[in-house]
Amino acid sequence: MWLGWQSWHSPVRAAQSSDTAAYWTLRRRLLHTLRASLLNPHAIMDTLVVVGGGAAAYATPADKLAYALAAVLVSWVWFFAISLTGRGLGRLRDQTRTLRWVNRLSAVIMWTVAGRYLVKLSHALCQT
Repeated sequence: MWLGWQSWHSPVRAAQSSDTAAYWTLRRRLLHTLRASLLNPHAIMDTLVVVGGGAAAYATPADKLAYALAAVLVSWVWFFAISLTGRGLGRLRDQTRTLRWVNRLSAVIMWTVAGRYLVKLSHALCQT
C-alpha cells in the first residue's frame, strides 16, 4: 500500500539532456540491473514471502514445484514485458503527463495486488 502511495505521489520530471544516454553504457546498465535485482530487499521479500507463501497453499511436492516453476515463468514474462514497455515509453520520457499516468497506473496495480492479499488474509483468519 505504501509503495502504491509513493508511486501515485512521486514527482515527475522531464528528461534534462541527451547526456544520460552516454552515461548509461551497456556495461553500466548490466551492473545496475544486477545490483538492483540481487541487492533489492523487495525482490528478496517477494521471493520469500509471496512465492514461498503461495507455495505453502499446495499439499504435494509436485504441486509446490509446479507453482514455483509457474511463478518463475510468469515473473520472467512480466519483467520482459515491463522492459519492452519501458523502452517504448522511453521515447515519451519528455512528456511529464505520460509519466504521471504511468506512475498512477503502477500505483493502482500495487493497490489491487495488496487488496487481494488483504482479502485472502481476512478469509484465512475468519476460517481459523
